[in-house]
Amino acid sequence: MLNRTVERTRYHRQFMWGLARGVNILAFAGAFWFCVAAFSDGFRPWPAILIALGFSVIVIGGSRAVRRKAAGFKYSELKEGTELQRKQNRKLIVGFRWVGITEMFLVWISVSLCYWLRRADLIWPSIAFAVSLHFALLAPLFRLQIYYATSVIGCAISLIGISMEPQIRLLLLGSGMGAVMWGTSVIAILSADRLAEQASEGMS
Repeated sequence: MLNRTVERTRYHRQFMWGLARGVNILAFAGAFWFCVAAFSDGFRPWPAILIALGFSVIVIGGSRAVRRKAAGFKYSELKEGTELQRKQNRKLIVGFRWVGITEMFLVWISVSLCYWLRRADLIWPSIAFAVSLHFALLAPLFRLQIYYATSVIGCAISLIGISMEPQIRLLLLGSGMGAVMWGTSVIAILSADRLAEQASEGMS
């Protein structure tokens, strides 16, 4: 019973550490997509860029609160624990690398297809679609159900963007994807304990 409690405490710390890192990445991703919108005809670039940076700082500040719940967990601790825990962490690291490779491959295929079809105007929606798909791969890997919603909504925005007129495509795509990234990060911050509990139940 004691060992089980220790394992759950360790997993909770590790989960919070990983979630905080994920929130930081989402903050920068949201800023990136919002800046894509900033260079469309509908936005003035500099105010939009300042908004993107400001919101990213707020989100990163929220991630620090999640990070504190990790109680000082460090990357080096992934190599510690029981043999089963080390094996699970190795699978997690390898899986994350493969998801990254898959995402880059999907982006490459999407961009290449756009050039082959002579539709360079669809490159950004195609990239957004590939990025959104990769969240569906991350969801089971990190036991984060919220990433399924991120994937579905992101794919929907991408497909809508493909169908829109070029004049408003980047405005819709950038602001929409930015909102999805930031929205996911805010939900993750506010629901960190519940997400950790759900993930730990998935381990059982």
